[in-house]
Amino acid sequence: MKTEVLKKYYTNNSIRLKMIQSALNSYHTNKTVTTQKSRQLYNQRRRILKKYSNIESHKSIIKHSNLYIYKLKQFRKIIQEGPDYVCISCALALFRNQVIPFIKEKYSKEGILSQIEKHIQVNFNNNSSMQQQWICRLCSDKMKKQQLPARAISNKLEVCKIPSELKRLNNLEKHLIALRLPFMKIVNLTSGKLSSRLSQKGTKGPLHCVPSDVQETVTTLPRPVDKSMMVRLQLKRRLKYKAIWEEQLINPTDVRDALLILTK
Repeated sequence: MKTEVLKKYYTNNSIRLKMIQSALNSYHTNKTVTTQKSRQLYNQRRRILKKYSNIESHKSIIKHSNLYIYKLKQFRKIIQEGPDYVCISCALALFRNQVIPFIKEKYSKEGILSQIEKHIQVNFNNNSSMQQQWICRLCSDKMKKQQLPARAISNKLEVCKIPSELKRLNNLEKHLIALRLPFMKIVNLTSGKLSSRLSQKGTKGPLHCVPSDVQETVTTLPRPVDKSMMVRLQLKRRLKYKAIWEEQLINPTDVRDALLILTK
């Protein structure tokens, strides 16, 4: 008899579902002391597990919160100083962890003091000899090997002064003489009390580099009656677009003078 019932249970799906449903109904309708006690223990166990689960979850949240605050403090401490340390050899503005204090005696022990005096401007960007002077690790290692650093300013890498004709150009005038115009959407990466001028920025969406025919652009500009004549100009990605990317007053004379300087 038992084997026949088991055979029906495993072979007939409808009978198996009926037996399972009847067992569930008998469990819910059973009001005996033993069943009530087992339910009470089961519910108590579930409450205890939920309690300890909430405690562990709360501990994990506090731990991660403290770790986040610690990392945030470390980050703010690091960014308090920017690339304000100028190497006296290559004139690069670097961070503090990229430079070491420049001490003449340290290099004189290596027998290369003459090379230092020849290739390094000791007072570069420092008028006072009392101020701390810095040298980057790459230049320091090269000089210890009695080699001239490849990026030293004495290796014909001095930065030329920007001509006055280029300095007085506004943003749109610079775009007119540029060979390529990059179009991008720049957004602030940080939010909060930090101003947009100081916040970190990044690009969003596609970036388009549009080639520009400078000669055609300049010849299209109207000839000014005098040197102080200003022309209102609108910059678009394409002429058929209605949207204006930038609009500003320009001086055609300044644009032509800047081109003459660049073509020399």
